[in-house]
Parts: sequence; C-alpha cells; structure tokens
Amino acid sequence: MNANPYARTQRGRGLVREFLVVMLGVLVALALEQWLSDWQEAQRADDTLLAMQEELRDFAVVLRPRLAASPCVVQRLQDLEAHLSLQDPLPAVEAVGRTPYLFSSRSGWRGGAPELLSRHQGPRQAQVYGEIYQGMEEFALLSKQEQANWARLQTLQTPEGTVDGSRRWRLREEIASARNANLLLTAIADQMLERLTSLDVDVDGEPPLVDMQQRAVCQPMSLVGA
Repeated sequence: MNANPYARTQRGRGLVREFLVVMLGVLVALALEQWLSDWQEAQRADDTLLAMQEELRDFAVVLRPRLAASPCVVQRLQDLEAHLSLQDPLPAVEAVGRTPYLFSSRSGWRGGAPELLSRHQGPRQAQVYGEIYQGMEEFALLSKQEQANWARLQTLQTPEGTVDGSRRWRLREEIASARNANLLLTAIADQMLERLTSLDVDVDGEPPLVDMQQRAVCQPMSLVGA
C-alpha cells in the first residue's frame, strides 16, 4: 500500500525544519564563539596597551634627565679637552662625573603585541609604537657604550704624571666618542618625547629621577688641590 502523499510531504517539511533549526543553532553557536574570541582578544589588546603606556611614561622620565644633562656634558667635554692640552706632569682633576645611566622596561612590545595593536589600533598607530620601542632599545645600547667612555675619562681624577702622546690621543678619542654619543642620545630623547606626546603619553607627569644640576658632571671642574 502506498503511503499518503500528504503525510510524506509533512514529514519532509518537518525534517527540513529540524535541519534548519539545527543549522541555525550551529551558526549561532559559532557566532557567539567568534564574538567571545574577538572580545577576549580586544581585552588583551587593551591590557597590552595599558602596560605599554605605563612603560612609555617611565621612558619619558628617563629621557628628561638626558636632555637636562646635555649642556653639562658639552661643557665638561670641552673642559677635559682643554685639560689634555696642559703640559706634563698632567694634574688630576676633581670629580669628572658622568652622564646619567637610566633605562626602562621594554617588555610590552614582545610576543604578539605588534599584531594585536595593528588589528585593534590600526597599522599606523602600531608603527609609531614600534618606532618608539626601537628608539628605547637604541637609547639603552648607546647609553651603555657612553658609560664606558666616561669610565675611561674618569681616570683623569688620579695624578698621571707624564702622559705620553698615545695616552693623550686615546683620551681625546674617548672625548670624541662621548661627544658623538651625547649628540645621538639627545637627538633620540627629543624625537622620542615628541612621539610620546603624539600618543598622548604624559611626559611631564612624573618628577625627574635625578637632579642633574646637583650631579658632578654639571658642577665646575677644578684641579686637585687647587
């Protein structure tokens, strides 16, 4: 006996409805899963951005003493160059001093931060952050090299007696290296502070870590016993 065509039609429609309900449920579940994933990623991006903003504020606190030290460094290097032109025996000088050696954390830009920032803040914003973090790295490396120059210049704080031509030449090389480092570090500090300001980072909110005017490098240089 043939089945009722009407019943077959009704069963077919029921199967279609069940299929559509199942598909709709699957699609809704996938959409919710994607929304949750996007929301969690956006939260990670916000948290990463907050951590980076904090690091950049710390970086600004490092940069400001550098700018304050720059005129003192220029004058001190001129004084040391003039000192090396004296005749033997070369007298010792009072505290030569050195530039501030300050650095800040750069962990915020590691891992997936560049990709997260590019997706949620735009590629241009991510590029600016990347340039700043690159500047932070270059600043730290150059500051470390500069400290070696000043450590050698501080040997002038002890009486040298007769200083032969090769030693004077080496010390003049240290002065030249320190002068170039100061120019580069000052330029980096100026540029990075400008970039930080463009990102609405408060570059003047925290007090400076050091008072450069009280540091030896900013005090008048004199001969030992003078």
